[in-house]
Amino acid sequence: MELDIILMLFLAVVAVVGVGAFWYLAKERK
Repeated sequence: MELDIILMLFLAVVAVVGVGAFWYLAKERK
């Protein structure tokens, strides 16, 4: 189903944004 593909893409984007934000904050603190 396309819904599964959309959900997977959404979760992938959220994961990338989350990791990117965490990496940016960790980099700024040091």
